[in-house]
Amino acid sequence: MMKPATVALGVLIASVLATSGCGTGSGGGEASSTLRVGCFGNDQRTQKVQAAAKAFESAHAGITVQLECTGFASYFDKLATQFAAQDAPDVVMLNDSFLGEYADRGALKELGASIDVSKFSEPAAAEGKTAKGRFGVAAGLNTMTILANPDVLKAAGVEMPDDSTWTWQTYAETAAKVTAGSEKGVYGSDLSNFGPMLELWLRQNGKSMYTNEGGLGYQTSDVTGFMEFLKGLGASKGIPPASVITEQHKALEQSGLATNKSAFGWFFSSAVGAVTKASGADLTVLRPPSTTGSSAEAALFFKPDSLWTINARAENPTMAQKFVDFMVNNPEAAKVTLTSLGVPANSQVREAIAAGVSPADKKALDFAEKITPDLGGQRPAIPAGGGKLDSTLQRHAMDVLFGSLTPQEAAGKLTTDMASAIKE
Repeated sequence: MMKPATVALGVLIASVLATSGCGTGSGGGEASSTLRVGCFGNDQRTQKVQAAAKAFESAHAGITVQLECTGFASYFDKLATQFAAQDAPDVVMLNDSFLGEYADRGALKELGASIDVSKFSEPAAAEGKTAKGRFGVAAGLNTMTILANPDVLKAAGVEMPDDSTWTWQTYAETAAKVTAGSEKGVYGSDLSNFGPMLELWLRQNGKSMYTNEGGLGYQTSDVTGFMEFLKGLGASKGIPPASVITEQHKALEQSGLATNKSAFGWFFSSAVGAVTKASGADLTVLRPPSTTGSSAEAALFFKPDSLWTINARAENPTMAQKFVDFMVNNPEAAKVTLTSLGVPANSQVREAIAAGVSPADKKALDFAEKITPDLGGQRPAIPAGGGKLDSTLQRHAMDVLFGSLTPQEAAGKLTTDMASAIKE
């Protein structure tokens, strides 16, 4: 998944709330028959959400769902501008990194118990909550994977790694072997989704991205090793040159794995179908590496692919709630979205779609079941300001790969920048 260019969300949202008095609803006027829904994702995912929206319309006569979907890279800048102009959609898909940013400033409706999460696991039900209440519901569950292309590995003369025992060093060495054994322009691994990579690195070393109190869960020294690892990947040619990585970050379909130019790629499980379709390959879903060489100690975690939230100024909040409930609890919605929004959090819905999914979607469902026994502890909630992590980390990590910062300098800048961001 590509990362958005973070804008001053807090400033924009604060400005609109200052002038609106944090009001909710449409001021008591007649409920609108048009429900605006904002979402992000690639074309394939958008088409599936559109099909689910049509199913919702069929079940609610007189209601028209107006989808406003864009690619991930531009979505959050557009959304911040819409909120500032008091013109945001009624239902808003958010990344969990931005939930605190919007909820803490009064831009979202507090959902209370209006959305049924009784069929969610306890960790899944906890997603979407802040210290002030529930402001979102998991659209689906995701976990970080390494997708592997067996054809690229075979052409390079490299065996598929054992994901139950491989370490970060094994991953790096395997990637370098693929590059060395491949034709020019083919590399061992993509390099994207820096945030989840770092989070796994921290969790495996007894740290966390954030604390339960909303502070940083790491220090500069904890991140330096990760930055050194990235530098080593570049030096060994296990990944493409920094300039190529920059181009690959623009869209999922341009990634090395999707274009059969890499053997490995770091992707969330919800992307299995899309990457498989783009590459045309029979991809293998692998667990990320661990520090110790034991998958039971990889500190894997589920996170929401995205969260459904409701605009505090929604013109028809009741219908907005019904739409969110439909999307997370109705098998008819899940039968068309499948795993494009992540593995359904509702256990009964998950069971209802299992028999009808594509081979690629089945891989995502099976992978979720496979790693469940080895999941690490619950992640602390992302505080307001945490939405800046992905763009900030990507910037400093790329500076390391371009050679403009040392690993220690990049780690220090990340720590300073993020400490400042969550205190704003």
